[in-house]
Amino acid sequence: MRRKTVFLSLIFLFLSLLIFKGWLYRSIISYREIGQRHLIPIENQAIIKDLDHWSTANPNADLDQIVAFSKQYTTSGINYTFDACPTNPNQILPQKTATNCIGYSAALHAVCTYLLKKRGLNNTVKSVHKVGNLYVGNFNIHQCFRSPAFKDHDYNVIYDTRNGQRFVIDPTVYATLGIESVTEP
Repeated sequence: MRRKTVFLSLIFLFLSLLIFKGWLYRSIISYREIGQRHLIPIENQAIIKDLDHWSTANPNADLDQIVAFSKQYTTSGINYTFDACPTNPNQILPQKTATNCIGYSAALHAVCTYLLKKRGLNNTVKSVHKVGNLYVGNFNIHQCFRSPAFKDHDYNVIYDTRNGQRFVIDPTVYATLGIESVTEP
């Protein structure tokens, strides 16, 4: 009887963590900006063809749909690596090259910016590639690591200047854990 109770409790805990992982992550981890990176524009013709095709097939796509597609397109088939890797979206996306948080965020920024411009929204909706630190409460977790790979972390913010709508996205966390959004105070 005791084994069954423990087993059922573990299953319940696992399912709860799975179902509420995004909420738990956002409740525990927050991102604080320490800088920004410049846009690396999409120049690769294969990527342009993909993005133009999506844009044509979705002529009435709203900001939510543009952001959702940008996340999916950016992270599909790309793996995270700690090794030396390209961070230019023009190299990463068509070849599905493994990358780090810089590459994931550079790609999301470039794809989203391209689609916003294509829709004529680039004057009112902004995509920003941010560099930040991750915090648990007021504790900067980057202090715990000596590796240069963990000195900071890249993420993205997309915001509509007309209505204040914001999307705070960590494409690395989205690709690895399926968490749609993160917290930036």
